Amino acid sequence: TLVDFFPPRGRGYSPKLSAVLEKVQNSFQQSESPLRILSVTTDPAYDTVRILQRYAVHYGAHPEV
Repeated sequence: TLVDFFPPRGRGYSPKLSAVLEKVQNSFQQSESPLRILSVTTDPAYDTVRILQRYAVHYGAHPEV
């Protein structure tokens, strides 16, 4: 399991990190031991479930893993 903390409105930080995490997750997708990534927001007042779901879809997150 990989845990990261992110500010979704972080002026370029989050898109770069999310793109890297997407590649990492995809590289483990066919593995016998898939990698689980747990992303924790640093702005829970802004990040509603709806906003985080859109963010996850945009970056190809696989919540079922």
